Amino acid sequence: MDDVDLKRKKILIVDDEPDLLEIISSEFDLLDSIVFQADSIEKAIQILNSHSIDVVISDVRLPHKTGIDLLKFIKNKNPIHPPVILMSGYTDASIQEIYNLGAEGFLAKPFRLEELILTTSRLLKTEDLNVDLFQDDKLIEIALNFNFNLIEAIEKKAFSIGRGGCSFLIPYQTEIPLNQNEFVFSIQFQNIILKGSGWARWSEHDSKTNSIKIGLEFHKLDSESHKIIKEYINRHTMIPYIPHLK
Repeated sequence: MDDVDLKRKKILIVDDEPDLLEIISSEFDLLDSIVFQADSIEKAIQILNSHSIDVVISDVRLPHKTGIDLLKFIKNKNPIHPPVILMSGYTDASIQEIYNLGAEGFLAKPFRLEELILTTSRLLKTEDLNVDLFQDDKLIEIALNFNFNLIEAIEKKAFSIGRGGCSFLIPYQTEIPLNQNEFVFSIQFQNIILKGSGWARWSEHDSKTNSIKIGLEFHKLDSESHKIIKEYINRHTMIPYIPHLK
């Protein structure tokens, strides 16, 4: 599926830096989006309460309250809509926390405007899980095998599923490209195999098991994997977009 046309889409941009607010707004204006601006959480909430916003783009560091506070406000009302993209040039919150709290996107400042536009367009797709169907004809780059079924893996905190991705433990020596490079994966359990492609949005060392925790955002899933993930999400109320294994 091609990226979504942003024409007439209602975009709320929240940032207390006037220059950056104008630069981002101008970029979406050029795409004929309907742009709303806010320089504080309070103004952002007023706009959200008055308009049906399609996507929120917010800085994390704001006066009085933070973009994290805005994210929690939005996701407590509706975990799915509108999608939220957070931006930050600081370490106010970890990437793991941001995705676990329900943000659908995160960009570290400075970033390319093209990257923001592509992320916004991708998140506005209308398909379930915001993923395309994966054609099973590509070379598997990352193959993982669990010695138990999917539910057991989740119960053992070796695997977790979110609205837009998953997290899992891998051996310490495993190499996975972070963030920019999409890769093809196969995750095999005793009862099912999940296949698709995506991005590793974060990684961290687990000292207890000497393993690596990976947060994977789905881009494409094969039809069977799509069905499995969709059924699991429908059975569980969840806010995390990419869950954080704890």
